[in-house]
Amino acid sequence: MCPMTLAAKQLSAARFGLWSGTILSIGNIGMLLSSSPLAFVVDTYGWRAGFWISALGGVVVAFAVFMLVPSQPAEHKDESSPLSQMVEVLRLGLSRPLRGLIALALVSLATSLVLRGLWGGPWLMQVKGLSRVEAGNQLGAFTLAMIAGPLVIGMIDRRLGRRRELVAGTHLAGALLLALMALGAPNYAISMLCGVPVMPPQYDLVLFVLIGLATSAQPLLFGMSRQLVDAQVAGKALAAINLAFFLGAALMQSMTGAVAAFAGLPAVLLFMAAMLGIGALIFLTYTSPRS
Repeated sequence: MCPMTLAAKQLSAARFGLWSGTILSIGNIGMLLSSSPLAFVVDTYGWRAGFWISALGGVVVAFAVFMLVPSQPAEHKDESSPLSQMVEVLRLGLSRPLRGLIALALVSLATSLVLRGLWGGPWLMQVKGLSRVEAGNQLGAFTLAMIAGPLVIGMIDRRLGRRRELVAGTHLAGALLLALMALGAPNYAISMLCGVPVMPPQYDLVLFVLIGLATSAQPLLFGMSRQLVDAQVAGKALAAINLAFFLGAALMQSMTGAVAAFAGLPAVLLFMAAMLGIGALIFLTYTSPRS
């Protein structure tokens, strides 16, 4: 949130869309380490080694920030208490101008993170029969799409100039792609239509890449929130969107766990597709010119 807030304060709303995508793309590069490399570490040294390596990486990054990032005083210093600032963040998030953005933020990042970090591996290993490293390779391609996607979407946004339609369209496309992945399971519509017991892993690889690209319009929600508030509360508005992103991821993890226990992995993908579609429709409703 620190580089996001700095960009929001120093860039125009049009340029911020591209730069927020750039920031997220750079951040997503680190997720490559949690695909095939983490699968190799787990298979070779066990889960505990993965946690130790992650902890060491966090310490190195913290030290680099302390040594390299210059201190910059806030332009609009807020003397209020942390609790009152948190209340202001929640108030902004629930206000009508941001309500549609918050609704989509609750399911947008949640879908890509939960698919990649929680259910993508079991889906590829249990349903498609891949090994852990093979599944990690496919999730690595998914991550590459998530790295390139925000930059591509940011450039399209600058050229197209129709941010609302771009955000809604890409998320609706992501919902459709998730549904197509689910329907490729054994005895589901796509597999039966193609006359195969189950769609091959290559089918899922293509869908993973397309889903990674489609859901990469998330940074534009930061840009839209920047357009709707004054500069002095831009950081709080961005924090409200970010809170919705990760609160939604936590809720999606819990809810999909219950869905998986009750109805299996294809139902999990269909559930996430439905939530993504509903979030996009609510977003369209609250951000329409009439509203």
